[in-house]
Amino acid sequence: MCQKLIKILLLISILSSGPPALALSKITFLLSWNLKPYWDFVAGFRSQNLFKDETLVLKEENFWLTDHLKKAEYIVAVGHRAFEEIAQLSPQAPIFVALVVAPELLPLKSNLNLRGGLYLRLPPEIFLPLLKRQLYEFFGRSFTIGIPFSSPENEIFVKRVIIQAEKQNLKIIPLDLRKGPLVLQKSWDQIEVLYLIPDPFLESEEAIANFLKKAVLNNKIVVGYNRFFLKKGALIAFIIDYKEAGRKSAQILSSCLKENAFCGWHPAPFKVKINKKLLNFYRSIFSH
Repeated sequence: MCQKLIKILLLISILSSGPPALALSKITFLLSWNLKPYWDFVAGFRSQNLFKDETLVLKEENFWLTDHLKKAEYIVAVGHRAFEEIAQLSPQAPIFVALVVAPELLPLKSNLNLRGGLYLRLPPEIFLPLLKRQLYEFFGRSFTIGIPFSSPENEIFVKRVIIQAEKQNLKIIPLDLRKGPLVLQKSWDQIEVLYLIPDPFLESEEAIANFLKKAVLNNKIVVGYNRFFLKKGALIAFIIDYKEAGRKSAQILSSCLKENAFCGWHPAPFKVKINKKLLNFYRSIFSH
């Protein structure tokens, strides 16, 4: 009787446990640099518990990388530099790209098993309505917006912004800094807001700080793209949420790999932050 009871209990235990769990796929992260935003992305990705992973960080010499990528099941390239290294080695594994400025700036090759990714540059159809609504909320009117740039790639992007701005009844003034510093000076009187995008002319924190100081002294509202801009005088910043970007990437990648499909290109999640200390200063200038 005792043995029969044990068998019944064992059978119940097996049935209630369900089918054996499927083994998690393994992701190989390749980080462009040993930077906190990249590790925040990895932490967000891991929090979803959808994959096992190993994390590699690029060094000055990366001869060791070839063997790792040959063995990789799936690859997540975090940052532009990581994708460039992977593109040179052309591994067979599916590649998901994260935290690059924009997909059109990547050195794409036809032999790469590229599955899409998450990019940092906010599309104009997303940020322009938000910016317009925020300015109306603060000041009750629209503004003329200048966008400085110094690269051919950003010139193309600014043209996209201008097309979208027309639909929002916003006026955009492109400021091509390749034509010299006088471009900005000649436009000061027309411009009320400066929308800053990642560009070579903002290559260092010192360059950003100097530019923002000049803008604030000339009573220009500045819109930036990280917390440093807020500290140095921007009124508004669209700040990437790197942990949420990792969580979103894990979900996207899990879904499309199950279907063996292309994941598509997705803008990174972001938050709108306001420099409340500066808000009253600008209200005293523009609210009339």
